[in-house]
Amino acid sequence: MNTVFSPSEITDPFRVYAAMREECPIYRDTENNIWAVYGYRDCEFFLKNELAEIPGTHAEPEVPLNKYTRIIRENLVRRSNPPEQRELKESAMQLVRMMQPVKVSGILDELLKEAGIKRLDWTETVAKVLPVTVLLKSLLFREDDIAFILLHIPLIKMYMGNPQGQEEVKRLNAFSEKVYPLVKAHFRRVFPAMFFGEAHVSNLIGLCIQSYDAMRGLLGNSLLQYLYRKNAIQEKQGDYFRKLVIETLRFDPVFHNTRRILTEDVERGGRCLKKGEELLLVLASANRDASVFDRADTFDINRENNGEYLSFSSGMHRCPADHFSINLAKDTLEYIASRYKNIKLLKQRITYASMTNAKIPENIILKLSE
Repeated sequence: MNTVFSPSEITDPFRVYAAMREECPIYRDTENNIWAVYGYRDCEFFLKNELAEIPGTHAEPEVPLNKYTRIIRENLVRRSNPPEQRELKESAMQLVRMMQPVKVSGILDELLKEAGIKRLDWTETVAKVLPVTVLLKSLLFREDDIAFILLHIPLIKMYMGNPQGQEEVKRLNAFSEKVYPLVKAHFRRVFPAMFFGEAHVSNLIGLCIQSYDAMRGLLGNSLLQYLYRKNAIQEKQGDYFRKLVIETLRFDPVFHNTRRILTEDVERGGRCLKKGEELLLVLASANRDASVFDRADTFDINRENNGEYLSFSSGMHRCPADHFSINLAKDTLEYIASRYKNIKLLKQRITYASMTNAKIPENIILKLSE
């Protein structure tokens, strides 16, 4: 069986995951030369174990990466493994701890005012813009710097992989020469008493990437779950939207899988996995494991252990901005629900980005009325 597919290309990927959890929770996919892992405990084991590392990068591009591009790529915590990973993660965590409160409602007011509410493209207007804007505002970046970074988000995402072709490398190098000094100068100007090194600059870029990809998906998925399950009585509960976001992360996560490489032989679930073999950890499947979550295929915001999802990973690679993400999604839904009496989904058929590891809505079209 081919285990490597885009979740958006299958009507119900969770049905596939359920069958694999039942029949072969650790499955050898010979077609793709990979071990697919579907059960919660097995996924958690590999996420928390240092013998399973982030896969290395592929061959370098033909056009050499310049100094600043290399610095940014080599210091991204999401691309790192122990022992360097611990120090790099601390730099990301330091940035998260420095974030200042931001009035999300004010930013949303401006975004919706510019776009109009009679036919609103939620993904383009809000989901692609709000998270990075809030992140950078929380670290006191100027409006023109925020606009510059937002304009180059498609380029920024290339730091996580490898640019394709000479032109992409040249564009990325040119951007790096501008954004690296910009971020470093900002930190020195706004936080003069604190030390900021290469890792801080790099992982600010990393947080922008996460804000764009993961938060774009979470804002879309949580909005859809809210609209599909709208409940006026439950909305009056003070923690309703937080619970809804958390259950969305479990039930309908943005990222369906992540990859690891084994650095040692390991026996798990009666299977012998060899050093150097690749793992596909299917987190979306783990989140529906009935041995962990009661009535796992039911969307239930009041389930006591919903927060045990693996959507933000686990162990050393757990997302450093998980609380930021949940709070931003909660604040956004609260704003929309309180600001507009009617929220209508104009297109029932939602299309998703074509990605093998994620399910991110691309065309949520709304009509809002006050």
